[in-house]
Amino acid sequence: PRLIGRIPSGLRGTLFRNGPGLFERKGYRKRNLLDGDGMIQAFDIGDSGPRYRNRFVRTEKFLEEEAAQEYRYATWTTRAPGGFLSNLGGGSMKSQAGVTVLVRNGELLALDELERPYRLDCDSLRTLGMEEFPDGVKVPGLKAHTKTDPETGNWTMIATEMGPSMTLHILSRAADGRILSHVKIPSPRATYLHDFFETPRHLLVSLHAVAFSPVDFLSGLHSFTDSLSWEPDLGNLLMLVDKQDPENPRLIEAPASYMWHSVNAYEAGSEIITDFIGYAD
Repeated sequence: PRLIGRIPSGLRGTLFRNGPGLFERKGYRKRNLLDGDGMIQAFDIGDSGPRYRNRFVRTEKFLEEEAAQEYRYATWTTRAPGGFLSNLGGGSMKSQAGVTVLVRNGELLALDELERPYRLDCDSLRTLGMEEFPDGVKVPGLKAHTKTDPETGNWTMIATEMGPSMTLHILSRAADGRILSHVKIPSPRATYLHDFFETPRHLLVSLHAVAFSPVDFLSGLHSFTDSLSWEPDLGNLLMLVDKQDPENPRLIEAPASYMWHSVNAYEAGSEIITDFIGYAD
C-alpha cells in the first residue's frame, strides 16, 4: 500500500483494532455488520516504518464453522441456516469476539457480548483460549465495552442476564485482572444495552425504552434484534449505582433516547454530566 503523509517522528507502538471480518459462507450471507466473526488488526509503528498484521480470533464458533465450511450458529441479526427448527432456543448463539479489544498484562482480550473474553498473544495474534474466571464467578452476557480508572488502572465490566426478569452484573477488576467484586442487581426492566457510564464515584446505566420478547427469540422465528421493539412511551430509566453501596441503586426517569455508545462522564459538584449520541428510535 502507498503511505500518504508523514508519521510523527516520536510516535511508536502498536494500535490494535477489532471488528467483524467474515460475512458469508457457502452462499449464506449475514444481514448486518454486527454479525461478522472477529478479526484483530495490528498497526505497528517502529523505526523502520509502519507494519500491518491481521488475524481472525479462533473462537469455538469460528473453528467449528471453518472446519464445516458453513455457518451453524445464529448471530445478532441473522438466524442460523435451517429455518425455525435450527433456531429453537435462540439458535445456540456463541461468541464471535468481534467488537472490542483490550491490552491487559501483555495479552489481548477480544470481547463480544455473549461469553468471557478470548485471550490472544500480542505478537503473533494467536488465540490462546477463552479467559478463565475464578471458581464460582459466572457472568453471562458480558458487554463488549469496559471502563478503566485512569488513576488506579482498575476496570469495570457489566453484563445482563436474561430470564423471567433481567439481572445486571457489575464486575470490578484490578489492573492485573483480579476480580475485586461481583455485584448482582435486579433490573426493573428487561432491555438491551451495549455501553454504560462511569465516574470515580458512580456507574450510570441507561435502561432504554426497548422491550425484549423472549418468546419470539426462543421460538426460533425471530433473530435477537428482531425480538426487540422500541416503546418510547415507556421512557428511559437511568440506574445510578453508588460504588460504595452498589446493591441499592437509584432509579431516575428520563425521556426515551437510544444509546449505542457513551462518550464521557464526569461529576461537577452534585451533578453528573454524561455525553453520548442519542437516537430517537
